[in-house]
Amino acid sequence: MHDSLDSVFVTGFGPFRSVVHNSSEAVAPLLGFEHRILDVTFEAIEEFLATFPRDRRRVLMLLGHSSFCVLPQLECLAKNFMGELCDNQGVQFGPGPIDLAGPSQRAGTLWRKALSAAPHDEFEVSTDAGKYLCNYLYYRALAEFPDWRVGFLHLPPLDVLGVGEQARRAQSALEWEFPS
Repeated sequence: MHDSLDSVFVTGFGPFRSVVHNSSEAVAPLLGFEHRILDVTFEAIEEFLATFPRDRRRVLMLLGHSSFCVLPQLECLAKNFMGELCDNQGVQFGPGPIDLAGPSQRAGTLWRKALSAAPHDEFEVSTDAGKYLCNYLYYRALAEFPDWRVGFLHLPPLDVLGVGEQARRAQSALEWEFPS
């Protein structure tokens, strides 16, 4: 199957910790692709990865919320490390590696053209997807779908950049990868 915008599936996350309005939950439905909002739990991520149909999609755009960014961040790397924060069910996975037998990091496979085409006043390029469930999902998805285009985009809080503008930028990142 040829990778194109028709092949895209998007994930976002629901609320977590003090983040009541997760920007990824607001943006994912606006992109016009099939999408799923995941609970911020290890269980929800593993269930999603185990049940996601492998024969229908080949591009996975993962969205997450970052309280520390002011521009959307194109994440280049997922690291084989979890911090000590608990998920929404109180499960603590770290600190420690995600996969004892896995590599120390996995390079994202979606943002090939966007890394050079993205305007620097609209996006940041990041090599640190964090130590929480965003990084966990990214690392696990790259391992689970090694032949797919998988990328993670961290989004700023909605009061920093409006939902419509975040959706426009997320869409433009995909359009750089798959021009019409």
